[in-house]
Amino acid sequence: ATPDTLHIDYRSSYNKVTPGSVMYVDDVKLIYNTPVSPTLSLTAPSTSGLESVSSVLLIAKLSSPASSAVTCSVTPSGTASYGTDYTVNKPTGFSFAVGQTADTIIATIVDDATVESNETIIATLGTPSGGGVTLGTPTALTYTIVDNDGAPVVPTVSVAASVASIGEAAGSYNLVATLSQA
Repeated sequence: ATPDTLHIDYRSSYNKVTPGSVMYVDDVKLIYNTPVSPTLSLTAPSTSGLESVSSVLLIAKLSSPASSAVTCSVTPSGTASYGTDYTVNKPTGFSFAVGQTADTIIATIVDDATVESNETIIATLGTPSGGGVTLGTPTALTYTIVDNDGAPVVPTVSVAASVASIGEAAGSYNLVATLSQA
């Protein structure tokens, strides 16, 4: 049977039906629902974390299984620099086999020693290809990398003299300058 064909089997000992005869049925409703195309959206277990967190998950989910394989690119943006502040295991984006409803990209955060402001990674879905999939919501997520290197320490200089006073006409004077840190 095809999706457009309806087969009705009628069995009764009360009325005999022969092939080619007409049968009347009262109060029958046939409801045909148009299949809903799957939608693709993003989710993440966390939207911020310390720079020392080694990895972050970005998960794409289909609302229902697609009829064929699906791919979808992801465009990165934000203040964090790819390759310097983070890398990803799937730079080309998400890929779904038939029947698969979730795929994950892992962003590995680089824990540097540079004191800097918090930085963001913004991941935005492109247009899905295959399976009749359309974009759902959300289509973009922001992850904030919280710097863990602390506030910059400003070095200080202290000066100490070896003698308290010296005559105007003669003598030497030693000053010792100490820098708190290099």
